[in-house]
Amino acid sequence: MEARDRSEPVPELPERPLVAGNEPESHALHLDLGARLGRLLASLPRVPQEILTLRIAVGFSAQETAEALGISAGNVRVTQHRALTRLRGMIHDEEF
Repeated sequence: MEARDRSEPVPELPERPLVAGNEPESHALHLDLGARLGRLLASLPRVPQEILTLRIAVGFSAQETAEALGISAGNVRVTQHRALTRLRGMIHDEEF
């Protein structure tokens, strides 16, 4: 049984590969980004770290996060907003 040719010829090659992420350079950049984000997250106080981890990495709702940490859902939302704003500022400062 023969495999079907699923390629579609195009008149010009794209400037960048259509599928990226398997090259050593992409892997190194991904590792660097992970290390950078980990360092920035570690610079936050413990509670904002835990809130961001539970909300973003684990996927908890504000209510679930509040119950896990023993605080109100409103406090979770405010702290999350402030932590993300602080992280954005730190990223901006690093870039300049």
